[in-house]
Amino acid sequence: IDSDGLPDKSQIIISVIFQDGKEIQFVANSPHRHFQMIMYILLVTTFIIAGIYILSMVVTRQIIKPLKQFSKASTRFSMDLFAPALDETGPVEIKGAAIAFNTMQDRIRRFVNERMQMIAAISHDLRTPLTRLRLRAESIDNNILQKKSLRDIAEMQSMLDSTLSFARDDASTEARTIVDLATLIKS
Repeated sequence: IDSDGLPDKSQIIISVIFQDGKEIQFVANSPHRHFQMIMYILLVTTFIIAGIYILSMVVTRQIIKPLKQFSKASTRFSMDLFAPALDETGPVEIKGAAIAFNTMQDRIRRFVNERMQMIAAISHDLRTPLTRLRLRAESIDNNILQKKSLRDIAEMQSMLDSTLSFARDDASTEARTIVDLATLIKS
């Protein structure tokens, strides 16, 4: 019996009355009460697991976000030597990797620029000796030898012009664009 004078439904009471008037009572907790407790524990556990899951998803996305940016930046750099630097933010490891990537990107740019300047300088410097060779070849009395020499000189001049043109074009920083080749050919 509870405090209101009503039977306590959380317990089962079995009374046995003997012929001599003596009574024995057996008291047991109701299975319904255990079920409610189990359901309460399951509900609390479910909320805790859901909270941990949501928290882990948020943390995982925060960690993966700089990695995705890192991947995009490296892909962009592979197609454009003058792609912008990577943001140096995120966890310590990601920030360190971004700094290293930006340093590498800068070194590669300088390396390519130095090589292109060197190629342009060499190609330019070779024009003078080629001009002298052409003048000498024109003074050759043997027509067959003269034509062969002038053809070789013209071929060398063409290679130098191509190299200089490549060096000049590379120096211009026109942005690259993606082109749908099939549509271009159709048009």
